[in-house]
Amino acid sequence: MPSPFLMNEGQHIDHFGNSIWTTYVDFRDPCDRQPVVRLVKGCRAEHAIEASQTVLISKPSKFRDFGENLIRDPEEARASRENVTYEATDDPDQLAAAHRRDHAMNRAYELVEANVRTYTTSVRTTRSTGQAYTFGKNGWIFCATVEPTTPEERTLWRDTLPDDYDHVSYIERPRE
Repeated sequence: MPSPFLMNEGQHIDHFGNSIWTTYVDFRDPCDRQPVVRLVKGCRAEHAIEASQTVLISKPSKFRDFGENLIRDPEEARASRENVTYEATDDPDQLAAAHRRDHAMNRAYELVEANVRTYTTSVRTTRSTGQAYTFGKNGWIFCATVEPTTPEERTLWRDTLPDDYDHVSYIERPRE
């Protein structure tokens, strides 16, 4: 499967002071990736974008926990990082041997009048890693999809929508 392409198209601040980001994920094969000229949004006719004064948006948890089968993403707004911890666990005999080497090196530095000193504090370190993650709670999402290009794709897309979705809204020039 080709790797998805995440495109952050930009952001602006609306008149209420909200930061609005336009981002999309393109799952198409890289050779098929062309600019998106039209998006589609399945909905009930009463929520048609072209007939409304407002657009319904939801927080990420709505899509993550209650989304419909097409748009539900259990990883929606997930942020993760790797935690790395280091722990010194020294064997007393190895540390004593390292101190003897330090003493010999420091004596050699004295003989050549070098202003260098070494002192070993640890001879073995354990590195452990772990994953930490959280879900974004503070943001809003409007979900749409690239317009299907074939009748087969359209049928597959429509089959994923709830039965009471009797309308399709078209979003022309989505980058704008």
